[in-house]
Amino acid sequence: ERENDDDKEEEEKGVIEEKARDAPEKKNVKKKKKKTQKNVKEPKVATRNVKNKDNGGEDLEFKGSLGDGLVVGGYRELLINRAAEGLDVRFEKKVRKIHEVANTEENTRHLSTSDGCVLTDTDASAKKEKEAEEEDVGMKIYSDVVPSSFSNENAKDVGTTTKTEDDDKSLLYRKKKCVVETESGEQFQSDFVVCTVPLGVLQRDVIDFHPSLSAKKQRAIHAVGMGTENKVILRFAQKFWPNFKYIQCNDYRYRFLNYEPFGKKGTIVAHCAPPYAHEYENQTDEEIVKTVCKVMQTMFRVKPEMMPKPVDYLVTRWLQDENSFGAYSYMKVGATYSDVRALSEPEFEAKTLFFAGEGCSISGAQCVHGAVLNGQEQACKILQLGNVDINPDLALGKRVGIPADATREWMQCSKCSKWRKLPELVFPDELEEKWECSYGGVWNEKLERLGCDAAEDEDDSDSDS
Repeated sequence: ERENDDDKEEEEKGVIEEKARDAPEKKNVKKKKKKTQKNVKEPKVATRNVKNKDNGGEDLEFKGSLGDGLVVGGYRELLINRAAEGLDVRFEKKVRKIHEVANTEENTRHLSTSDGCVLTDTDASAKKEKEAEEEDVGMKIYSDVVPSSFSNENAKDVGTTTKTEDDDKSLLYRKKKCVVETESGEQFQSDFVVCTVPLGVLQRDVIDFHPSLSAKKQRAIHAVGMGTENKVILRFAQKFWPNFKYIQCNDYRYRFLNYEPFGKKGTIVAHCAPPYAHEYENQTDEEIVKTVCKVMQTMFRVKPEMMPKPVDYLVTRWLQDENSFGAYSYMKVGATYSDVRALSEPEFEAKTLFFAGEGCSISGAQCVHGAVLNGQEQACKILQLGNVDINPDLALGKRVGIPADATREWMQCSKCSKWRKLPELVFPDELEEKWECSYGGVWNEKLERLGCDAAEDEDDSDSDS
């Protein structure tokens, strides 16, 4: 036993000595690791360094978020060309008159020889035959009777009454046509017109509407204000201002936007708001640029002899632009949201003239996205008049780019054949194949209580209430 204890003691001693020998090595390893970690550079957050050969290999540092919503390269490639794809777009056509005429063969024949879209006898005959075929299969169904997703093919199968032009004034648009006339006398005929001219053009009465716009519309046009937000865009050989995106100064006339973080090297923009934006209309571009440069020299503490001259510049004059007469709309004192809504309401006896643009938008006023969304909203209203199913994938921005109500779907009860309007973001393919009214009780108290006994939903009703 004593020998075993001695052996055990020697073994434990040998282990301790081995640990002692290993300890310095482990310590060195630990130090080495720490040293290695210290030499590793951490990547900068939201920073991009790009070697640009065109700038002599200089590092251009991009700082900040890409979520500012600014489009500094223009909207032509991003938006306009996409929206215009497949359309017959005419440029330099100054519209001077929009009027409503009766939809008669005489008017059609007259316009076919005078407008920019010539309608040949063969085309006219084919169009007439197509309209006759459409009438035979029940194309006169109106959207306030049958939902837009309702198939004309099964209109009679569910016993739905179709309204004719004589039965309902809401089909008056079939009896009327809109005619757009340009300054040169060209005339373009259509079933509907969406007028998207800026509010400043409407305020100047540049376009003659016949019949005249309603009193409500005319009040709204003058109730909402049209401002003048001008810009002086300056490009220098190199930047001499701080690398902030937005730069304020104590001169009330200007606020600056640095375009360098957005990819425009050596470019800065001076935003000019009223009253100075109105005052500088009488000055030359050179005088305006000189004044802005003087302010920048003081702001950034540049010696007069060291102040560089801009390589290029652009001065906007929106108030003088006959296609705009200002930029942008704003809520003038006394104006209300009701006035903004009135701006986009349809006009003419048959309600065939629609209005859109940033001035007609409440949530997107003064912005391009407001004009786009508002324009697509009016387009959806026109499609609904003709019972056309709206495909969100064809809209700019897809489902986000059109009003939620325009894409609301309908479901037919397999028990009573009545149609029910589904809530937003609920789609037929998500529901059971043999769906019944009582299942709608999940979102509608009336359906939960009455089931199939509840009256059929109408297109202009709100099934959520």
